[in-house]
Amino acid sequence: MILLRMLDHDMHVSKRDSVPLWIETPAKPGFLPALVSSSTGSFLTSRRLTSENRIRSGVFKHDSDKLDMLVPIVVSSALELSKSEKWPNICKNVESAFEYIRRESGFDTLPHMCLIPDKFDDKKITKIFGRDKITDLSGGDNINIPVYNKVCRVCYCDVSNITFLSRPDFVGLYTQFQNGSCSILLHNVKKGMSFMANV
Repeated sequence: MILLRMLDHDMHVSKRDSVPLWIETPAKPGFLPALVSSSTGSFLTSRRLTSENRIRSGVFKHDSDKLDMLVPIVVSSALELSKSEKWPNICKNVESAFEYIRRESGFDTLPHMCLIPDKFDDKKITKIFGRDKITDLSGGDNINIPVYNKVCRVCYCDVSNITFLSRPDFVGLYTQFQNGSCSILLHNVKKGMSFMANV
């Protein structure tokens, strides 16, 4: 599941069938603006903390077996927030998007993950990344997992832009409830995600 590799994961087992309408996560002012799920599964921009220094995100119903259907919504919402805020995390080429995450994280072992639009064919991927930068490795999830520049895992999915992600706890939080409800908080889009402009 791609979403579980993108975001920190918190599982809640409830003794009751009911779940809250929202959850509050401890936060710092530097987390703002943040992307939060609504109770319908869409995303909203949160621009202030509660009086107890928390960010509130909505809880919505979603089939935990179909988590990856949320990835395009999460990524496109993060890209739209980046555009509206005019952040420097939208890059002209794949090398600058890769280096942006490395620079912001301060670690040579990041980015953690690279999402590539699944509509890209091998010719386009080779043109964008270069012949020697993506290496096929036999890996989990019953697919071949390529590695970009020997650092980050590459996942092909239904996204519109090549997207690099920092480590999951640096990007955001996916909270899962036992009854099939969840909540998503992206608290570090500016520094934890970078996007290559459309090609």
